[in-house]
Amino acid sequence: MGLDQPAATRKPVPDEETIKFMADFSARAMTWASNNVIKEWAAWKAMAAQEDDGDQSLRLVFQFEKIMLAMRTDLGHEADELKSHELLRNVH
Repeated sequence: MGLDQPAATRKPVPDEETIKFMADFSARAMTWASNNVIKEWAAWKAMAAQEDDGDQSLRLVFQFEKIMLAMRTDLGHEADELKSHELLRNVH
């Protein structure tokens, strides 16, 4: 989705591509992800479906970090060694 590209050259992702990515990820997660990743992903999807109250984007970013931390835990990394939002500081 472009996160592997430098921020200065990254182009917006079309809605259709985003929807396809989300659907593909959901299907794969059901088979391969741990229970914790699935729970965090489901929480993100539920949050994304809510009406935006002005703070929704920020909450979605913080929830996305929880998904990344759950995935890192699955890979054997110690999530508690990272400071709050340290992963987010590295995604730009």
